[in-house]
Amino acid sequence: MKAKVDRPGMNVVLSFDLDGETLWLSKGKGNYVGPVILSQGRYGPLTAVPRILQILEKYGIHSTFFVPGWIAEKYPAMCASLLEGGHEIGHHGYLHEWPNVTTADEEVMEFEKGFESLMRVTGLRPKGWRAPGWEFSNRTMKLLLDYKFKYSSNMMDTEKPYEHIVDGRRTGLVELPVSWVLDDASHFMYAHTTSGWPIQNAWQVYEIWKDEFDGMYEAGDGETFILTMHPQIIGRHSRLMMLERLICHIRSRPGVNFCTCDKIASTILR
Repeated sequence: MKAKVDRPGMNVVLSFDLDGETLWLSKGKGNYVGPVILSQGRYGPLTAVPRILQILEKYGIHSTFFVPGWIAEKYPAMCASLLEGGHEIGHHGYLHEWPNVTTADEEVMEFEKGFESLMRVTGLRPKGWRAPGWEFSNRTMKLLLDYKFKYSSNMMDTEKPYEHIVDGRRTGLVELPVSWVLDDASHFMYAHTTSGWPIQNAWQVYEIWKDEFDGMYEAGDGETFILTMHPQIIGRHSRLMMLERLICHIRSRPGVNFCTCDKIASTILR
């Protein structure tokens, strides 16, 4: 259940899920995970993030990066570069384990360990939560409320931010909705161990994302365009060229604001 919150203007969020190696380490837990597949994950923190930061700086855009605790521990200098660029770091678990397939104790441990890692590495308390795989268990909401998170970015029931209502009570927890159509993994991700769908042409995806943005913009109904990307996926040169073209298209429309998730959540209930 949700309380409707209307807000003028058109907000755009370029968000990044910085999964890195954890995408495979979580699935291969207890089993051997080879160096080649892990190198595909390393491409994100090592190669793609510097390229992404250059583009964001070029256009003066501040973004939100959702980082698993394991990644923060392994790449503290990268986390520092995100903060130095004025970007937000949100909570994305510890080893990217999906809450809906773990036990209660495992979910709490994964959540708390990731939270503590981000606190230790960044010195900042994360304000937002994006669940690995965008999945919740029946325990996840309580964890978010107990830890006093400001926002969640996981649900897919609308394009408008809203406040979660639990047991008939307002929670102060803002939802920033997402969608698979606005996720790069659903279009580009390929690894023979994790998927079987073909890799899409970057310019076809540009048309999909552009049309989705244009539809929201023309609706003018308080919707927020939230793009979810993974550095190891979007960070290829051709895809970053496409992303830059999309940024230019969005910037050409008056009244559009590029924001972090935290900034939007801060204004929703004001």
